[in-house]
Amino acid sequence: MLSEPQPRKLLNPAKAVRYMGASRHRPPQSCPAAPAAARLRELVSVLCGAAVVASGFRQTESSRPVKFELIQAGSIEITPKEGVKDSRPTSSLLEHEGFRVVIDTEHPKEDGTQFGAAVARVGLSPAKVQCVIFTHLHPDHFGHKNMFPAATFVFHQDERMGFYFKNDKKLVLSGSALLELRPDGLARPAYIDFSPDVRSLGDTIYVRHAPGHTPGSTMIFACIRRLVYAWVGDTFLNQTYFDGWQPPGSSWDQQRIYNHMQYARETADVIVPGHGPPFRIR
Repeated sequence: MLSEPQPRKLLNPAKAVRYMGASRHRPPQSCPAAPAAARLRELVSVLCGAAVVASGFRQTESSRPVKFELIQAGSIEITPKEGVKDSRPTSSLLEHEGFRVVIDTEHPKEDGTQFGAAVARVGLSPAKVQCVIFTHLHPDHFGHKNMFPAATFVFHQDERMGFYFKNDKKLVLSGSALLELRPDGLARPAYIDFSPDVRSLGDTIYVRHAPGHTPGSTMIFACIRRLVYAWVGDTFLNQTYFDGWQPPGSSWDQQRIYNHMQYARETADVIVPGHGPPFRIR
């Protein structure tokens, strides 16, 4: 039986103000700074009606930046006659001070040999991966999960294939959340009901619920060396879909994807798509 999702603990307003900076599409240099009291009132209004509980969340400055390594660039091939012929997911590694996070894994139809070699090429020992985040639970994104025996698996509660993880250690998210890249960070996701200033994340990642391709799809945002990276799963299959402003055809609710496409385009500098190499958009 799937474990219950973590209780929704909304981020304490006093600790959240640092994340309330202007978003990418509203640059701070072009807007006057809001008074602190006004910003706090804005945050309280966002959280209005919710039981605001101090989460214990702490965001710390670190001299060591978050590292990103591409494990494998995914691929996709779809033909009118044969449908999906190839659907290898993009897989990534984030690391901060020894804490290692893999985002998406491998297609289960593959025997794992190439994926294992790709993991080795980035100098990664699978046994030392503490966390694996899945952008969504289509099988082509979570195959060979058992390669990471010590990992906590992270996905959204609205995903319909969560039963595949009934015997695994997992964090089942009930909303959008900030996760610290540290061993105890998974024990206390800081749920937020606003869009944070992603350039102030530091050693924290923003896991944003982005339903559309699947009910529980998520996008992951991190600020790495002053660039905002967005792991968007199948919101964009690859750069061709981004350039053509085209969502994936086989989706739970295709129309809802457009809002998430727009948010990613306005917020990120680099898009890491579900089935292709990363690409710079600004």
